[in-house]
Amino acid sequence: MKKLFVEESKTKRFIGGKCNYSAPIGEIARSAEGELYRREKNNCHSELDSESIKKQTLNQVQGDIINRKELINLSTYSPTYSKKPAFTLAEVLITLGIIGVVAAITIPTLIANTNGAKFRSQFKKSISSLNQAVRMNEAHNDYNFDGLGAQMQRDVRNQTLYSIFEQNLVGVSYLGACSISYDNNISKFGWCPEDITTDYTFEMQTYKETFMSFYQMADGAIFGFSPSTTFFGKYSYIGFIDVNGTTKPNKEVTCSVGADTMLITAANYEECVVKNDTRHMTDIFPVWFHDSTVEPATNAAKYVLNTAK
Repeated sequence: MKKLFVEESKTKRFIGGKCNYSAPIGEIARSAEGELYRREKNNCHSELDSESIKKQTLNQVQGDIINRKELINLSTYSPTYSKKPAFTLAEVLITLGIIGVVAAITIPTLIANTNGAKFRSQFKKSISSLNQAVRMNEAHNDYNFDGLGAQMQRDVRNQTLYSIFEQNLVGVSYLGACSISYDNNISKFGWCPEDITTDYTFEMQTYKETFMSFYQMADGAIFGFSPSTTFFGKYSYIGFIDVNGTTKPNKEVTCSVGADTMLITAANYEECVVKNDTRHMTDIFPVWFHDSTVEPATNAAKYVLNTAK
């Protein structure tokens, strides 16, 4: 079958519905059989078909995307990026702020409770050790604190306060004796016959003795006593126990509620409460050495000894 085109030089023959060679793109047939040519032209020139163009472009995109298995719809294709759940900077800052507020509220309380429990248990242990020493001495040597008189000089050969401690306390060390002055309740060491360290200071509110002898126990606790105190017509001795030695705060325990009255002259223990805070629950406990016992010398110290928390 013969077909007519715009130019004879561009004649196209179709044999059996197949094309032998290509015709120019955009050529328009003049004959009534132009529609047949248009269809056959599309068969010969697949690159002119819109679907073929999409497939070629799709193949190129697929070649650029590594490990991509699914076909991409060219009409709706757009680059995508994986998004993982994450917090914004504002959310992180708010969370950190909340944590900081909670920590500021709870941490001081936790520290105070921990220190309070430690000071209480150490005080009970230390005062128990001192009581065991004097009772052991009374059993072995037949004397106690009563009737010893002034103990101005260290003497471990005779019946003295020093003999009771050094002969019956395991691991105890004598630190020395010093005159003491006070500035706003804080001690200042003056004249010291022995080579005691003057870096150790303590704060007292009730008993401010001006001359004291000091010992350090095996666990590091320090206790001191004034060697010339009298009450009720007989000798007894006022002192204190610093349950953690030279470690701060080195401050006398005080009542949170009630009065810090001396137990020797008043018995209002029921009015005193010591709370577990850094202001009141501290590490120095005034004690009273008399007869065959060592007991708290203030309401605050007695409250701590007689309570569990």
